[in-house]
Amino acid sequence: MKNPENRDGHDISVTVDLDTGFDAAAVESVSHAIQVTRLADGRQHVELARGTTIPNKDFVLELREGNSAQPKTALFLSPDKDSQESYFLLAAFPPTVKPTKRVPVEMLYMIDISGSMNGISIQQARRLCCRRWTG
Repeated sequence: MKNPENRDGHDISVTVDLDTGFDAAAVESVSHAIQVTRLADGRQHVELARGTTIPNKDFVLELREGNSAQPKTALFLSPDKDSQESYFLLAAFPPTVKPTKRVPVEMLYMIDISGSMNGISIQQARRLCCRRWTG
């Protein structure tokens, strides 16, 4: 019987070529093992690490901007040649500051209860939101 948490790693690949427009301090995946190669032109090449099995879940890639005393922005444009329209993403990065004191915050969680959340997914979401947070 196969483990539903993993799948064969030989028949799937994920490759990302990052040209972020800013210096990414960290490129990580919290969901999968990855290999990151910094290219000579400043881009970063990301791919799944080789293995016989990989996690059977969504691939999550996280980028963190490096420390900065000034706020920064980055604008990404993606023109559609057929429709002559462009899609864009504007990323804003606040300056890095050291926290002085941690203040209490109130968090509100909204859980999707559509058909795709049936079974283990909704159980995990409910368990996570019902925990008492301390610290």
